[in-house]
Amino acid sequence: MTRTYSSEVRERRAAQTRRRILDAAREEFLAGGFGKAGIAGIARAAGVSSQTVHAHFGTKAALVPALLQELESGADAAGWRERIEHAANGVDRLTAWAGWTVSMLAPSRTLKDICREAAAEPPMADLKQAGDAHRRSALRSLMRRMADAGELRPGLAAEDAADRAWILTGIEVYLAGVDCGWDDDRITTWLAETLVRQLLP
Repeated sequence: MTRTYSSEVRERRAAQTRRRILDAAREEFLAGGFGKAGIAGIARAAGVSSQTVHAHFGTKAALVPALLQELESGADAAGWRERIEHAANGVDRLTAWAGWTVSMLAPSRTLKDICREAAAEPPMADLKQAGDAHRRSALRSLMRRMADAGELRPGLAAEDAADRAWILTGIEVYLAGVDCGWDDDRITTWLAETLVRQLLP
């Protein structure tokens, strides 16, 4: 029992330390940009040593995908999948997909400049590659289901539909909307309308 309790205490303390480091990193990145922020400054702001930051994350660049993943955890992926799966028709299905896309990409709005600065760093490149592979697989599966249900535009193959949806739902398109001054509701509405025009009869 003592060992279990000690292990739980250590895990809780480690989670709290990780949280402080991520909070400090976000503030440091937003204050001075990714390039100017340093591990030493982040450590000072978090009240830990530089060695502790390295032990939890390895490098400064690894903090950015960690921040994004934490922010994205509140996007209710399971709820969005349920809405997409049980949508009454193709319009509702694509509208739900647009909503899910924007909710997943919304954390990039706060950190967009940081993401762009850190884009060439290996942790960010690896995260984007993994995310792209997952998104393409999910879109292919969705478009096959919509094709089987007769929801796609006549003559539009499922693979072509997945390609169109892939282009429209990437982070680059989302950030272009942000650069135009659009809020997330406007981006969602535009994306849903565009997906419907591109993919449905």
